[in-house]
Amino acid sequence: MKVARIVTASEAVEFHLRNTLDQFQGEYDLEVIGDNVSQYRERWPLVKFTDLKIVRKIHLWRDSVALIGLTAIFIHRRYDIVHSIMPKAGLISALAGFVTFTPVRMHTFTGQIWKNNKGPKRWIFKMIDRVIVALSTKCMTDSRSQSQFLFDEGIGQSNAPLEHFGQGSLSGVNLDRFNAQRLMSERKRIRNEVRADEDTRVFIFLGRKCKDKGTLDLLLAFRQAFGTSEKARLVLVGPEDDEDFKKLFYSEFEGQKNVFNYMSTTTPESFLAAGDVFCLPSYREGFGSVVIEAAALSLPTIGSDITGLKDAIVENETGLLIEPGDVQNLASCLKRALENPSLFKQMGEKAQERAAEKFAMKRLYELLSREYESLLNKKIFNPDQKLSQK
Repeated sequence: MKVARIVTASEAVEFHLRNTLDQFQGEYDLEVIGDNVSQYRERWPLVKFTDLKIVRKIHLWRDSVALIGLTAIFIHRRYDIVHSIMPKAGLISALAGFVTFTPVRMHTFTGQIWKNNKGPKRWIFKMIDRVIVALSTKCMTDSRSQSQFLFDEGIGQSNAPLEHFGQGSLSGVNLDRFNAQRLMSERKRIRNEVRADEDTRVFIFLGRKCKDKGTLDLLLAFRQAFGTSEKARLVLVGPEDDEDFKKLFYSEFEGQKNVFNYMSTTTPESFLAAGDVFCLPSYREGFGSVVIEAAALSLPTIGSDITGLKDAIVENETGLLIEPGDVQNLASCLKRALENPSLFKQMGEKAQERAAEKFAMKRLYELLSREYESLLNKKIFNPDQKLSQK
């Protein structure tokens, strides 16, 4: 079985495919295609990596070049299954797979960039998702609520919501990697870096620092809740993804003694292990895999009550949910976490139990492998089946 995983940016390999590749034992011919993905060749020697420039934003010339390049790769390699994530990769992969008669064309939605848009922009990006579904033999999402949201917006397959694996998640959580006992020394090291003793509450954000991820709201809420108090720390980890974040952080927060800014990391578990509460006040999200990674380390999450995240967080049991953009309520939740450590410790314990029971990466990998085999067998034994389905 020859399988290609298509991504837009190389960081998607680390964020979205890491657990899948960690478990891959060479049982089929696997290749990852995307922008600058060849940097991972030594890390996963059983996987082939092919670089193809796919830009995140719409760019007709570059997108056309990427489509031609991916079509040529598909013609040459003759994959049995092509499986994409991320919107641009999904569109180009669906088109290339359709015109090359690739037997199984699969896409997993991990959030909708048009969810909070209005007017022509919303229509265009929503239409892209419709095209992906129309040209794919199988589309899935990474959460129940996302499947329902898309169905309510008229996007589904076989007159039903798109499927998702288990309780949600793209590839689950590595419980050996995200293990609090194993990371005790890392917790101590990073907490020393941010000058936090065990009585100090450390709030962690890990992801792209931009408005959509709620990072600006988090900065403002943290200041509203604690000012420059030494009783709390805010640790932001991830790439600076837009100018709004840079403008706010470097004009008002740089040098503040209780706020720390780290760039991208290949060891997210170290930073999560150092925290007490995880924060993800996003405006749009897929399942929020980082939430269950934090949960595996017994961190409760303060997150937005939005599609995807509400599947990863159980309100008042494994964390708290707020309306996106509600800075005042976010500040109140941050203060509540500082003032009620025993309550949040209990939520963290519940989160850890749920992560281990429902989201172990081995379980998600078995479901994915089983899906590949099932889809390919249907194509082999049903050669007259239509190549696309709506």
